[in-house]
Amino acid sequence: LAVPTANKEAYRRLATEAAQLFKEHGATEFVECWGDDVPEGKLTSMPMAVQRKDDETVVFSWVAWPSRAARNAGMKAFMDDPR
Repeated sequence: LAVPTANKEAYRRLATEAAQLFKEHGATEFVECWGDDVPEGKLTSMPMAVQRKDDETVVFSWVAWPSRAARNAGMKAFMDDPR
């Protein structure tokens, strides 16, 4: 994901809220990685994959679940959550 670097704090607030919701719905871990010194590739790279602009930073995240069934139920609950 390419995020405008100037919006880092707003993104972090949103990610923190999302992490709380994922955990309420059964996730065991939520990890956000804000790119720092991510190299540009010649054929492929994370910046190229997300078509990062000069004023953006690559962000990579994942959610861990105890099982596939927990993930399926948790993701449905997350998507259905009105918050």
